[in-house]
Amino acid sequence: METSDRLIDKDAHDIYRLLVATETQDVAVTLRRLLADELSQVSTTQALGYFRQLFADPDSIGSAMAGRAEDGVGDPETVSASVSLLAQDLLSALA
Repeated sequence: METSDRLIDKDAHDIYRLLVATETQDVAVTLRRLLADELSQVSTTQALGYFRQLFADPDSIGSAMAGRAEDGVGDPETVSASVSLLAQDLLSALA
């Protein structure tokens, strides 16, 4: 994983917003296409590993960061749980 200067709460919140704004199956179709292409398979597999590590659990760092971005304007716990559930849905759709 990269150094901490790459860890910005807003970036994790952007993942949350993208997952909310897109249909899981549409994203899964695109990711399956990338996984099937020899040019993008390795990097896509690596990215999905990071995605799982960072967002698949409400207590994981990406989920917590997405929630922290809502601090003072929303409900951090709800965002952390929601991004985790959305991530799990996407990963399940790829299984």
